[in-house]
Amino acid sequence: MTASRFFSEAWESAQRHSDPALFASGVQKLPYADLVNAIDKLDRNFISEFVHSFHGGEVYIFTNAFNPKALKDFKSRAIEWGKKQQSREPRIVGKVEDYRSRRDWHSEDHGPGYSSTYDMMHFFRWNDDPIGGYELFDSQYRIQRIISGYEVDSMDSNTPDNDVIDRVEVSHYPTGVGGIAWHSDPIEATRFALTVNLNRFGLDYEVGGFAVGTGDGNVLPIDPMIEAGSLVGFLPSVCHGVEIIDPHLSADWSDQSGRWYVAISMITTHRSNDRKFTRPVEGYPTLRQQINQVRKN
Repeated sequence: MTASRFFSEAWESAQRHSDPALFASGVQKLPYADLVNAIDKLDRNFISEFVHSFHGGEVYIFTNAFNPKALKDFKSRAIEWGKKQQSREPRIVGKVEDYRSRRDWHSEDHGPGYSSTYDMMHFFRWNDDPIGGYELFDSQYRIQRIISGYEVDSMDSNTPDNDVIDRVEVSHYPTGVGGIAWHSDPIEATRFALTVNLNRFGLDYEVGGFAVGTGDGNVLPIDPMIEAGSLVGFLPSVCHGVEIIDPHLSADWSDQSGRWYVAISMITTHRSNDRKFTRPVEGYPTLRQQINQVRKN
């Protein structure tokens, strides 16, 4: 039996036990090598406990997953590539080119939804990997597929003609305005979301960053716990967001300061007839409410 099958069995067991968590239950740190070794050895007990844990809302920080210099070099390549791109946001119904999109969307202006302010670069496997994202993160994609119950090589050649594709997402949250309001993502293509910080809380920015909701409006900040080279994993349905980066500073979209991170993502394409969407979480503030609270203080 393959590791993917063990993970599928553990997922089915967790689903029978309870609904997927909507809020975080805590944080665990684990060497990335331990996760890989458990998968390679088909450690059924580890796999079962791990799946039940994150299904129940546990957030994982896998330490020493990357060489910090490799992440720093990758960030530099992303910045240079992004400078040459005009912002656009095509529908993923064909083999679209890699692109950059800028969002400054607020529910106060547009109605129901979740506020988001950031620059994002989107890279697809069918293109030429201009900044080396798939080269750098390929092993993590394979781990993500196994955890989500897919066979390890099952999506390398997928295109928008298939329901699920890979997308490397590099996001920049500018100081003063950058963030994503609290939301819950559908558990669709991915059962375990993976993200990588490209710079550090306390060094490159002082306030804000990735956090998870624990219910009743309470928040658990994750970025202050992350060491350089770590990989973060969590159940997509768990309430999460990026709190405004250094909201006390003035906004400057052209500046490269702020928060940089990568989402190692598998997504459903626009061809999917029953594509599910992200939804906001009630009881948590929008981005503008976060900024207004800082200004009041």
